[in-house]
Amino acid sequence: MRINVANADESIISRFQENLETIRKVAGWTSQELADEIGVTRQTISNLESGRSKMTKTQYLALRTVLNFEIIQNDNRSLATIVKSLVDDMELPAGYEVSLDPVAHSQGDRRKNAAMIGLSVLTAAAAGSIGAIGLLSGLTALWKK
Repeated sequence: MRINVANADESIISRFQENLETIRKVAGWTSQELADEIGVTRQTISNLESGRSKMTKTQYLALRTVLNFEIIQNDNRSLATIVKSLVDDMELPAGYEVSLDPVAHSQGDRRKNAAMIGLSVLTAAAAGSIGAIGLLSGLTALWKK
């Protein structure tokens, strides 16, 4: 069976939103401090944490960039561990594989998809939307196939 990457993105964003308050507190930030970091109001952070607003991909990327910077700049290993365990560790059920194209079936398509996922992971790392943990887990997932 296949999981579409767009659906996987939604799942990661949802897990991130569900754990945003815990992640923020582990980072040692108030709602206002986090809001200031990404240029939104404290109320926006509160609405995201409570689930009153659905997190957008742009908000997710902004928050992950700020958190990744915090992890790297301050060697915040506890934050890295919490983000990895609450958000990034996504075990696929037995028999599932990630696919960029839900109709791709041939071996050549799988190789192409793996290359595209690898490129996406590297691009996201270069853009700062994932940190070293995300980069390593993304690349490791490719080599396990």
